[in-house]
Order: sequence, then C-alpha cells, then structure tokens
Amino acid sequence: MPDFAPGPAPQNSIFPEFVCYPIRRNRQRRRGRRTPFRTQGAVSDGTAGLKGDRTMQDTGDHDWLKQGSTSSAEVGEIYDNWAAEYEETLAQWDYRAPVQAAALLRAEVPAGAALLDVGCGTGLTGAALRAAGFTGPLDGIDLSPASLREAEKHGVYRRLTAMDLQTLPLPLADGAYQAVICVGVLTYIPDGEGVLREFARLVAPGGRIMITQREDLYRERGYAALFGALADVVGDIAVTGPLPYLPDNPDFGAEIGVVYAMMTVS
Repeated sequence: MPDFAPGPAPQNSIFPEFVCYPIRRNRQRRRGRRTPFRTQGAVSDGTAGLKGDRTMQDTGDHDWLKQGSTSSAEVGEIYDNWAAEYEETLAQWDYRAPVQAAALLRAEVPAGAALLDVGCGTGLTGAALRAAGFTGPLDGIDLSPASLREAEKHGVYRRLTAMDLQTLPLPLADGAYQAVICVGVLTYIPDGEGVLREFARLVAPGGRIMITQREDLYRERGYAALFGALADVVGDIAVTGPLPYLPDNPDFGAEIGVVYAMMTVS
C-alpha cells in the first residue's frame, strides 16, 4: 500500500484506471452525509501564491519547473513571461491535470454551482470546467497578471482577479462558493495546511475542494498527515494514487506523477 492513504483501494467504475483511496469519513462533522469520491477526467493550471526563499534558475528550458520555487516574485515574473506560450508548451508535454480534475469535480458537484479556480493561470482549468459541464458562475484568481489576460480570452470566467496565496486571508467572502479547484499550484506553497483551511473558509458547508499535488511533494510535505489535521474543517477526504502529470516533459516523464484529492467541507 503506498503512503497516499490507508485502507482498501476500491476500483472506480467510471474511470477504472483511477484508483481512489478513501482517507477518512468524519461522520460527526458530516452529520451523516455521505458522498463517494468518483473519478473522471480533467485538465487545469495555476500559479497563485508562494512563500519562502527558494529560487528558480534557467527559465529558458523550464528546468525550474521541477525544482519549484517558493518565491512569489520569481514565480509571478516567470509565468508572466511564459503566459503567451504556456498553453502550447503544456500541450506538447501532454498536461492532463486540468481535464481530469474538472471531471472529478463534476462527478460530485452540480452543474450550476459557483466555482473558484485558484491559480487559474491562462484558463486551462476554466475551459476544462466548462467542457465538463459546469454552467454556473466561475471566478479565477492568479498571481500572474499576464496569465489572467490570457485566461480572459477563453471567455469562461465571470471575474478574474490578481491575488497571491502568500497573503491570507484572501479578500473573498466566507462560503461564497460551492467548490474550489486548485490545479498545479500547491507545488509552490509550503504551507499547505494554511491554504487548505482558507479554501475551506471560502466553500459553503457540504461543498467540495479539489486539489492536485505532485507525487514527490505529496510525500515530502506529509499530505496524508496534513489531511488528518484538517478534521475540524473538512469531513470526507479521498485521494487517487499517482497518475501521469507531464508525461512528455523530459524532467517529469514517468518519474513524477500527480495526486488528486477531494475534500468535503464540514
């Protein structure tokens, strides 16, 4: 059993290649509600908010992507410079996370739900959410103004706003959304618990939080234990095993996969 979650690994009936590990059902906080975690497909992106002083180097060949900076200023600048070519580059790398995450969320959340795309980047996740069948209000936030300008071209967002996950709380109302989705962002966020608690604040009770994390960082940053520390704000939690992330990127390939996690807000 990998260290992603304890317990058996039930086979998913919709996408059999996605194996889900139920981490916890907090029946006290959930008051008897019970919603299984089902998997589908998705593709998203994002770069909102970082902290610390690690630096990225050699931006020309994207070596820094694997290293992962924790400097908001660095990441914002790099994604600003990358914004115009970002989607073309990610397509060449067979980036799958936005489409897979959007479909996972759609399996649990009504089509008309109000959604927040955290780290929306150039809008790959927003486009994937619409393609998955979401029709309700969709807001996007990101660290990179240039990426937000690209995201606007998709025509899928109600509002697009520059925000930094390093500065919490975010200037958004409690319970304003029925779901938060955050894809390809937590690589840059050392304080995973703080950010997930902020997501829970923004989601109405019974709503969902959908996140991704790189397989290597999921282990290194102790996400299985981190989920346990969130028992006061989330109930059901389930994760997938590692799945392909950037299979055609030479620095990632089959070496580094991605983990999807779904949380139900208490």
